[in-house]
Amino acid sequence: MDVFVTRVFFRVGSAVERVRVVLIGAHGLRSSQPVGAR
Repeated sequence: MDVFVTRVFFRVGSAVERVRVVLIGAHGLRSSQPVGAR
């Protein structure tokens, strides 16, 4: 049971990290694009 919970928690954590990286990357591109273009 503990192993199953640990696996699920690890999967959720990795998924959250992926979404966080994608959001930060998209936000960085959005904030830097207008400045670079203008």
